[in-house]
Amino acid sequence: AVGGNGATSLNSDPASATAREIVRRFRVVDMMLSAHCVLRDRLRWRAAALDLALLAVSIGLCATALLDPTVLDTFHLDRDRARIALGVLSIAAFFLSLVQWRIDWKEMANEHVDACRVLAALKSQCREWKSSYLPGEESSKEKLAAWFAEMDRALRALRAIPDTQFIRLKAIHRNKVETSRLLDKYPAAPLLLIKLKLTWRSIRGVAGNEAETRSE
Repeated sequence: AVGGNGATSLNSDPASATAREIVRRFRVVDMMLSAHCVLRDRLRWRAAALDLALLAVSIGLCATALLDPTVLDTFHLDRDRARIALGVLSIAAFFLSLVQWRIDWKEMANEHVDACRVLAALKSQCREWKSSYLPGEESSKEKLAAWFAEMDRALRALRAIPDTQFIRLKAIHRNKVETSRLLDKYPAAPLLLIKLKLTWRSIRGVAGNEAETRSE
């Protein structure tokens, strides 16, 4: 900042404010991309697990529905218990089918896939604007304003990130960013050691800030 009458701070410079806004949007998009990637993978795993569970129950149901009672006698299996098991499998198959229809994790995962695709494109565009924005050109300002508006429309159209998971997803993103920085600095270090170093550094930082707050 520059002191004196009539002087203006660097923070009040429109060009500087615009540049910071581009950087801020880049960070927001980067964090959202990480969050949607985590949700995409998590929902894909749940959908696959549900499909496999339903398939396993269905196979068991088909294998026992037309089973000859003499086969049960051969393996010394009680017929009444076999009928109970058949009923349990039928109920399980019906329940899993309802869960699959009601929750539809596949569709939710596909929406996060679309969000990842959009956010990846926006992140690339943010990176281009960071390097190519010319504060002095009026045409550049107009193009940037139009792109801001287009970006806002694209973000509003994305599937929302659940509020209950936002903090945890943000922590995952920040952990990924810091881990990546340490790997760039120590590329030959084991990943486990990198994670331990980051965890210990974070714990020391939190403990130090708490001690300073109490002393004040």
